[in-house]
Amino acid sequence: MLYDPSLFAPRLWRWVLTTGLLTTLLLSTTAAALPATAQAAVQAPGVSADGVYAFDLATGIELFASNEHERMQVGSMVKIVTALVTVEYADLDQQVTIVEADLVDTTVFSNMQLQAGDTLTV
Repeated sequence: MLYDPSLFAPRLWRWVLTTGLLTTLLLSTTAAALPATAQAAVQAPGVSADGVYAFDLATGIELFASNEHERMQVGSMVKIVTALVTVEYADLDQQVTIVEADLVDTTVFSNMQLQAGDTLTV
């Protein structure tokens, strides 16, 4: 007899069980290694502000939000106007070197911890 089903069945069962077991192991280890979403992979930053909203301008995807639906006053209109004027009139690729006269008394004014000699791009 060329074909004996009794010899074929045990090999088929062994193949099915081995394939199923390997597939289960592969999927379970892969699923454990991957986060449920991209946001789950990134830990939220520690923020002391009452409200925060950040999103990617290119994709429109929300990056981080905290109390985003609460109505609040603008934190600093001067900073917003400074940014608008800078974007409108300055060369954004220009390098600026901080000189001693640019520095302020840090006990009175807030600053970016700049020091004389630091170079920044506008």
